[in-house]
Amino acid sequence: MKFLLLLLTTILVIHGQTLARNPGLKIKLSESGLDYAAKVAVDKLSADVRAKKIPDFSGGSGRLSYGVSNIRIIHFTSPGSSVTTDTHNGITMTLRNVGISINGNWRYQWKWWFVRIRDSGSFDLSVSGVTLKLSLGMGVDRSGRPTLWIKSRQADIGNVHIRFHGGASWIYNLFSGYVERKIADKLRSRVNNKYENRLFLRIPVKDVTTIDYRLVAAPEIANNYVQSSQILQKGEFFWTSHNTGTPFLPPPMEELQGTPKMITLCLSDYVSNSLGYVLYRYGKFYLRHTLTESELPSGVRNFMNIANYPEIGKGQSTGVFELVMYATKPPTLHTDKNGIKGYLRGTVEVRTRLPTRKMTTLLTLDANATIDVVGRMTNETITAHVQNFGITTKVISPHVNSQTASQINSLMQDVSKYFIVPKLNDVGRIGYPLPVLDDVKYISPHMNLLKNTVCVSTDLKYDPSSINALHVRVAENWKGITEMNFYKRHE
Repeated sequence: MKFLLLLLTTILVIHGQTLARNPGLKIKLSESGLDYAAKVAVDKLSADVRAKKIPDFSGGSGRLSYGVSNIRIIHFTSPGSSVTTDTHNGITMTLRNVGISINGNWRYQWKWWFVRIRDSGSFDLSVSGVTLKLSLGMGVDRSGRPTLWIKSRQADIGNVHIRFHGGASWIYNLFSGYVERKIADKLRSRVNNKYENRLFLRIPVKDVTTIDYRLVAAPEIANNYVQSSQILQKGEFFWTSHNTGTPFLPPPMEELQGTPKMITLCLSDYVSNSLGYVLYRYGKFYLRHTLTESELPSGVRNFMNIANYPEIGKGQSTGVFELVMYATKPPTLHTDKNGIKGYLRGTVEVRTRLPTRKMTTLLTLDANATIDVVGRMTNETITAHVQNFGITTKVISPHVNSQTASQINSLMQDVSKYFIVPKLNDVGRIGYPLPVLDDVKYISPHMNLLKNTVCVSTDLKYDPSSINALHVRVAENWKGITEMNFYKRHE
C-alpha cells in the first residue's frame, strides 16, 4: 500500500475541463501503471506481514492481569487486488480474500486478598475472507499545493476463529464466539488510521533558481478505469531572490495518444524558456562568457591572432584578442515533431590589450544562432546533443570592409565549432533528470516530440533496496540541486 500511496503522491508533484492556465508539466498514469502499483503494494504487504515480528504484550484491569507471548505468524494468504477510478470516488484500491493464521501463548491471574486464580496455555487464531477497500481523493489547495486524502475506508473481516488449548480451555472455548466478535470489531477500527502527505513543491536549482511544481488545476480522475489520471503542474522557473513569474504564459501542450506505457511525463517548452528568461533577467553573468585563446584547441588558437585582421588591428602586428559574448535576449527552445530548435541572440565584443595594458574594444558584433538539438533518454534522464549549429554575425561598429566582415564571420564559425558546441554538449550530457521514486527504475523509456512538448513514456520496475526514506530524486548529478522530500505524518 505504501508504494501505491508514494506513486500517487509523486504524480501529484510533477485534466480539468476548465483551467486557469496551461500547465508546464503533465504526468499521466495509465491503467497498466495503476495495476502495477497495486501489484507491488500487495507483494510488499505480503512480504512485510510474513516477516513481521509480533511483540509480546500484557495488561490488566482491576484484580485481573494477563499476558500474551511467543506470537508467531503461521500462514498469510496474499490478497487479490483491483484498482478502479471514477470522478466521484477518486482512486479506489480493493484487497480481497486476505487471510492470516497465528498462534501463541496466553496467561492470566486474578487476585483478591489471599485468593489467587491463575491459568495459562496456548491459542490458535485465524482470520480469513478479509476485504479492505480504500478510496483516495486528490486535489489542490488555493496556493497550488496538492492534497491527498482518504475519502473512505471499508473493512469486511469475514471469518474469525480462535481456539484455546491447555488449562481450563474447555471452559474458555465456550466463550470463543464473544472473543471472535471483539477481535473483528478491533480489526475494523484499525482501518481508520489517517494518512497525510505534505509536499514541498519548489525545488532549488544551482542555488539561484527555483522550479515551481505547484498544480494549476485539481487532478482529473477519469471514469471507468480506461482513461488515465492526469496531473497538471506549473513547471515555472523563477529567480530565488525575486519570486516573480515570467511575463509569458505556457503554450497549449499537445496530447500523446495511444501509449501502452505505465506512466507518461510531458514537459512544455515553457519549462526551459522560463529558465532562460530568469537567467537573462536576473542572472546575466550566467549568459556571459569571455573567450580567450587558451580555451581553444592548440591547433586553432591562431584564429585569435590579431595579425590576421589588419583592418581592425590598430597598427598592432602581434598579440591576440578575446571575445566577450553575452545574451541580449532570453534564449528559447521550440519543439515540434521534426525536432528541437534553440534560438540565441547576443553581442560579441572583440577586445585586445594595447601596449599600454589598457583593454580596448576593436569591434562589436550582433550575433544570431540557431541550434538543432537531438534528444534521447538515458536511464531516467533526458539528454541532448547538438546536431547543427548555425550562427550569423553583423558588424555593429566600427564600419569594416567586406573582407574583414567575412573573416570575422569565419572566426565565429570556428568559435562555435571548437568552443560553443562542445560546451553545449557538455550540458546536454548532464541532461534533465526526471522525477524518480526511490527503488523505482524506468524500463524502456521512449521519448516523443510533439508541438511545444517533449513526452517521455516508460514502464516502471520496483526494485527495493530500502523504502525507509520517502523522497524523490530530482537531479542529484547537478551541483546545487538537492532533493525534494516527502514528510509523512500520521494523525
